[in-house]
Order: sequence, then C-alpha cells, then structure tokens
Amino acid sequence: MPRASSRFTTNRKRNRLEPFCDEDANMFGSSGRSRRSRGRRSSSDDGAGMKPSVSERAITEMFKSYAEEDDPTIIGMDGIDKLCTDLEIDPAEDVRGLVLLWKIVGLSQSIPGQISSEEWEKGCTILSLDSLDKFRALVPSLDVGFIEHSDFKDLYKFVFQFNREGTHRTIDRESVIFLLELILGKTGRVLPERLESFITFLKDYKEGERVTLDQWTNFLEFSTKHPADDGENGINTYEEDGAWPIMIDEYVEFLKRSRL
Repeated sequence: MPRASSRFTTNRKRNRLEPFCDEDANMFGSSGRSRRSRGRRSSSDDGAGMKPSVSERAITEMFKSYAEEDDPTIIGMDGIDKLCTDLEIDPAEDVRGLVLLWKIVGLSQSIPGQISSEEWEKGCTILSLDSLDKFRALVPSLDVGFIEHSDFKDLYKFVFQFNREGTHRTIDRESVIFLLELILGKTGRVLPERLESFITFLKDYKEGERVTLDQWTNFLEFSTKHPADDGENGINTYEEDGAWPIMIDEYVEFLKRSRL
C-alpha cells in the first residue's frame, strides 16, 4: 500500500495550529463519559484501589524518543511509524497500530494525525506503559477480536478522525477504501461480500470523491443492521425514509440493480 493513501502511514507534515473541531468530537465532555473501557486499567482492577506504579519520567523519555525533531511537543507520523516498527507492527497491514493509537488518545484527540505530550502522558499512565517492554506486552490484547461492538464503533470513528487532514471534515475516496479494507476487511466485522460491493459502488459513485464522517459511520451501522443482501435482515427490509445518508440510499439501489 502506497504511504500516501492513508494518513496513518503518511509522513506529510500538517498544520499543527489548526484545532480539531467537530460537532461530534466532544463525546465525553457532554455526557461525562471518560475513556471507558478500551482495555484501560482502572484503580479497581488492581485491588484495594491501588494502581501499578508507573514512572512519569520514563513515560516522558519515551515520548522524547519518538517526538518530531522540529516540534518536540508532538509525536508525528514519523514517530508513530517508528513506534510501530519497534513493536513489530506494520501500520499498512496490521490494524493493531490503529488500535494502539485509539487506546492512547481516543476520541478526545485534539489534532488528528499526531499525539501531543499531554495525550501521550495521560494515555500511557492510564495504560501503565512506561517502557517498550510493557508496550510489547500489550500488543496481543490489541486484536480487535477482544473489542466489543460498542467499543469497536468508537474505534471505527477514531480511524476516520485520525486520518483527516487539517480542518477538512472529509477524507478522499482512495484513503477511505484503504481504511475500510484495513479496519473491516481484515477484522471480519462485516461480511466480505458487503464490504466488496460497497467498495465497488464507492469507486464509481460520483458524489464519493470525499466521504464524510456521517457516511463513514453509517456504513458500519448499515452493515450491522443489514449484514447480507438476502435473508431476514436483507436489503428488502431497508427503509429509505429511515434517516440514512443519501449515499446509503443510493448504495441500496445499486445493490438492487445488481440483482436484476
């Protein structure tokens, strides 16, 4: 996979002064939710309210080892690639790289495509990660098979948000197709036939040059509600007036035409 096809594996610099502003971004602030489960440790996990000790200094030193040379306050794409390499994760083929980033920064990330020192320190403290060995020990648990559907929806949304560029609220078609294959095709969260037909549709969809977050999240929702074209929950039960995005309506029409 060419590096330019995904923000996750791209070394391009971004405007670091542009804040991450999205109407759905502050999911935790409005509801009082924190970074819920996602494999994070709480004090109750360690008995008697005691958390395993972590070294703040070691966490800071690790951050410095991955931080950008021209901006030591962030870990950019180069540093993220280096971290994945150290953990023997191929970010172009292995979805666990994205799962790791989601566990560290979550949907509260301030700017897409990078990790701030505050986000790193907070995430690593919660996960008790103050050494590379502890990161390596965490890797097996990053398999998406351990993630419940409700948390997977958060991960799926994070993948879109992380791969935005600057203040853009959309992602280009090529990157969307790559990310869909990575987060859905390699995890079995949707049937292969559903993903394959949607990608075929998207490639020729005139309005699909840029994909919105709403369209992205609704494809997962549609695939969950209508996993296959036939059967009890097939496309014949699809409700066009069910507040689905127009793109999903047209995808269903594409599926119906394909059966003629």
